Amino acid sequence: MDGQVTMEQGTTALVEVTKEKQEDGGKKREFTTKEAVLSVICFVVSFCLTHFAVRYIGGLWGGIVWLLTGILGAVYVRTKGVVATKAHCAVFCVAEAFCLVPLFCTNGLMNTLAATFTFFLLAYLGIALSGAELFGEHFAADLLEGICVQAFTRFDEGPAAAKKLLKNPKSCKTALYIIAGLLCSLPLSVLVLYLLMWSDAMFADKMEALFEALPSFEFRYILELLLAIPVWMYLFGSFAATRNHWTKPFVNMKGGRVLPAVLGYAMVTPICVFYVMYIAVQFNYFTAAFGGTLPGEYSYSSYARKGFFELCAVAVINLCVITGMNLFLKRKEDGTPSVAMKVYCTLLSGGTVLLIASALSKMVLYINEMGMTPLRIYTSWFMLVLAVFFVLIIVAQFTKLRFCRAAFVSFTLLFGVLCFSNVDGMIAKYNVNAYQTGKLGTVDFGVLEGLGDAALVHVERLTHAADRVIAEEAKECYEDMRRESNRKSDLAYFSIPRAIGRSK
Repeated sequence: MDGQVTMEQGTTALVEVTKEKQEDGGKKREFTTKEAVLSVICFVVSFCLTHFAVRYIGGLWGGIVWLLTGILGAVYVRTKGVVATKAHCAVFCVAEAFCLVPLFCTNGLMNTLAATFTFFLLAYLGIALSGAELFGEHFAADLLEGICVQAFTRFDEGPAAAKKLLKNPKSCKTALYIIAGLLCSLPLSVLVLYLLMWSDAMFADKMEALFEALPSFEFRYILELLLAIPVWMYLFGSFAATRNHWTKPFVNMKGGRVLPAVLGYAMVTPICVFYVMYIAVQFNYFTAAFGGTLPGEYSYSSYARKGFFELCAVAVINLCVITGMNLFLKRKEDGTPSVAMKVYCTLLSGGTVLLIASALSKMVLYINEMGMTPLRIYTSWFMLVLAVFFVLIIVAQFTKLRFCRAAFVSFTLLFGVLCFSNVDGMIAKYNVNAYQTGKLGTVDFGVLEGLGDAALVHVERLTHAADRVIAEEAKECYEDMRRESNRKSDLAYFSIPRAIGRSK
């Protein structure tokens, strides 16, 4: 794929796609029956998204919806004969795998992030199937294009495909026969059901419970149906857009590199000098945690928090500087970065890695003394991801490493570990074990209760603690958690950890 494209050429790409669509439209493109059926199924999935996934956000429904969306997309691609490589199939499998996160995790935030990750991957896969290079130089622009542009080039094809069923006399006749048959059977079905309920009390109770469970009509159903229409058009438009063969990115990689390299290096040099001075002056402060010691003027919480916010500020600045250097500074005639740019990128990345290592050591010290919480795990994971990215930046300066591809693989693996490890259950298990072994002097039941169903089995262990105060608090906490768990829908929030915890 040619990466040296100006903004004008990107606009031209839009015009070309528009012309292609107009040519199809001028011929009143005929949709196949398979496309029509897929469009209708896509609408049903869209309604499941607006009705179930949004209502039970963070539960199993989000995974189910995106799993079905991916399957529908795969069927459409197969039907239209779009060429998919092994790499495309691998990305698709990764996207579908993250739909299963709710089965292994009770954390609503993790489940929502996993669903979002799946959506991003499927949207990106759509434009990759159109011809864009998979995890190439323009990965960020292609991802944005796949989410915000690609579907709208075929936005009206969902309803247009569905009309095929209405224009098919055989399909319409079959649908009318089915509806007529159901209406004709209604009186007889009601009579049979009444007699069966009258003959058996158990069956009557089951039917009454079923009728009570059926939702009563509410205005929000109309709203959800209306919201499902644009979602449907977006999803089916994303499927249909795989026919675009759109390979031109909207960004200009080479055309933006207009600043003299010396100017950029002069701007970055003072920053590097200040970083070196800062690390040198604060060396004892930054390395104290490696020895397991705490500076006298800090508490464990303030020591860890201060290190984390320092890390975030420095990491963001360094990422911006490195990105700016690669986007705006002139390169050699062959387009490769100069030795000076590689040196500066290595220095900035190396300094950030040192700060990350220091911050991680502080967090380990904090957890050893105060126990685990979700926030402490999330920040540690985030720091680890940053460290991996900066290491990849360093490696990319001296090898032909494809950074975007390596960064995606690394992030996916780390994110998968976070999502599939049942992080809430892991936190609860660590804290309970740490208390029982004497590593922690007390138990923070507020943290355990906030972990939800995944912590049930571990809180139950504390009800048998030798300390009567802890045991009583554990019983009260366990009962509160069970009551809260019983308020949740069994299907919408089903997960393996929840099933294990509720079985106790």
